[in-house]
Amino acid sequence: MSGEVGKIVNVFGRNVLRIAVPDEAFRLVSRPGTYVTFRSSSGTKHLALIAGYLLTDELYKRGRVLEELEGYEDVVVTRNEITAVVVGYVRDGKVVRGVESLPAPGERVFLADEDQLKPLLSSYDIDVGTLVAAPGVNFTLDLNMLASRHFAVLAMTGSGKSNTVAVIVSRILERYASPRILLIDTHSEYVPLAKLFQGRVRVFSPSGVLQEMLRRRYGIDPQSLEVPLWSLGFEEIAELLRLDSRATKQLLHLREALLAVRREKWGEATPDDPIYFEPGDLLKKIGGRDDSATDLRLKLASLLDDPELSFITSPSASKEIYERVAASEPEKSGQAYAQVYRRLFDEGLTIVALGGLPSEVQITTTATILRALWRVVSAHVQAGASLPVLVIVEEAHIYAPKDREIPSRQILEKIAKEGRKFGVGLGIVSQRPRELSQTLLAQCGTLIAMRTTNPEDQRHIMLSVEDITAELVQSLSSLTVGQALVSGAAAPLPAIVNIHSFSELYAVELGGKDVDWSKAWSGRQEFLDISKLLFSHREAKANSLGSDQKKPDKTAKLENFFQ
Repeated sequence: MSGEVGKIVNVFGRNVLRIAVPDEAFRLVSRPGTYVTFRSSSGTKHLALIAGYLLTDELYKRGRVLEELEGYEDVVVTRNEITAVVVGYVRDGKVVRGVESLPAPGERVFLADEDQLKPLLSSYDIDVGTLVAAPGVNFTLDLNMLASRHFAVLAMTGSGKSNTVAVIVSRILERYASPRILLIDTHSEYVPLAKLFQGRVRVFSPSGVLQEMLRRRYGIDPQSLEVPLWSLGFEEIAELLRLDSRATKQLLHLREALLAVRREKWGEATPDDPIYFEPGDLLKKIGGRDDSATDLRLKLASLLDDPELSFITSPSASKEIYERVAASEPEKSGQAYAQVYRRLFDEGLTIVALGGLPSEVQITTTATILRALWRVVSAHVQAGASLPVLVIVEEAHIYAPKDREIPSRQILEKIAKEGRKFGVGLGIVSQRPRELSQTLLAQCGTLIAMRTTNPEDQRHIMLSVEDITAELVQSLSSLTVGQALVSGAAAPLPAIVNIHSFSELYAVELGGKDVDWSKAWSGRQEFLDISKLLFSHREAKANSLGSDQKKPDKTAKLENFFQ
């Protein structure tokens, strides 16, 4: 053991200690996130993580004495106490989470040095940073536990969430030959990863203005995202049309129309079965002459006429795929459905860049893609094969709000509760934990929490992971940018970590950075020619996939689609 730093004076509950530290040793334990060791009553070596401080001036506590003393400013008589949370014990050279037995008051406490910590904290798969209190110790995460038990990255804006996610994803791509990661990129900020890992990262975006923006901003050529209307379920289409639960008549008309148009192809279809239909046919099937039916027809007609939604309402490549499938229904639609979506789950990292889309379109698109993923992966499991996929969802509070039932929340909660047995891992990223589904958050076995000052957010964080205590959560408000409290199944021990800087590791900047106002206003800013970006437009059919421009024929398009 290293040098003695104090003695235990109180034990609270099962795992909180108060330790008295003399002045000469205080500098050794003055950084939050420092580990100390002690022997329990059974003699087992335990580790505790320092979470807080109580610095008391004994003279100040005796107010009457102060009045009688001269030169008080020169008198330094203090008693220092620290609060520490017991996080594990050592057995056979490995750390075990929890508390084997409690120490007795008066037990000596020692500083855990870097040589003691490295074997315990630096031997897992994913190196995400270094300990704040011991910069020479790399902190690593267990990939199996991270993916199978799910994880959450939570923090207020500007604290380093995106940097953390980029570091985790990049470390996985570096270490493993054939990972499958699907990243729902709500603000299109991870697109630069496509340049860093060329050939292993694919970016999908709706064709048109959104693709052109990505080309101009990042210099990459995205593949065209198609989420055909016929592949959407009843609730996804209702969300797209902004029909809430109060629009009962419109919902009934929509359900009946979906049932009719799908049963024309296959008589046993339900409103949710991905059976092919033409969007215009759905419009024709909306019966009734009441105001509800008329309003629904108007909403659907407006949807079909919106060029920004052509990747849903007129996806030409998906239609060609369906037409080329030689089978009868429902196998014909089933094969086309699998071919349309399977490219999103190929090896490597798939970034679905949704920045610029309305929130209801993002919700519908995400829900449809995740339902497709669930169908593909669960079908593989039923066939006796595994196809593990890690899904990471940025701005998860948009897709799984605590106070609203929407399709994306339903499938995310299903993945969170059942994904482990099917090989679907989940990572959720949010700056608003208080607005996030508690069901979803509670299923995340690993927590990476960065600077958070809102008490309600802190309360939700404390409820999300078993070994997070109030003392540790309260420390979140004092973290600096890039620091994180990491705890849970994938972490060897709860720790306060300096997450690696993605830009320093890879010399690549992510999107979504704050504007440097001082730099921008120190010189002239010129207007650019943005005329092509001001108007929505439908892509020409030959470019519907954003594919290789040297292959303009249909065969070339389909070849690129299957790559």
